[in-house]
Amino acid sequence: EPCRAGGGNRFLNPDAFTLTGYRLGETSQMSRRGACDGPDFVQVDLSLQKTIPLKNGFDLQLRLETFNLLNRTNLVAAAVDTACGQARAARDARQVQLGLRLTF
Repeated sequence: EPCRAGGGNRFLNPDAFTLTGYRLGETSQMSRRGACDGPDFVQVDLSLQKTIPLKNGFDLQLRLETFNLLNRTNLVAAAVDTACGQARAARDARQVQLGLRLTF
């Protein structure tokens, strides 16, 4: 079952957890199996590389690396306002890096 309540950045119903001292993101021995301990995390990374042979035993490698390819918003459970059940921070958005590597 998804770990969401409402829309936007709200993923937890604050009225569902009434134990004093309960910290989001930590599994409690008193939680039922499958209880929501934080927002879902989904990330797809992609890496492409092409090696081009050059003269005299040299090779040139071109690299493209993409992190969070689908640019999905992943909320951080540690930065949750427990009074209203809203996340106040998110993990990094899509990142792309290019690289060159010369081997000899």
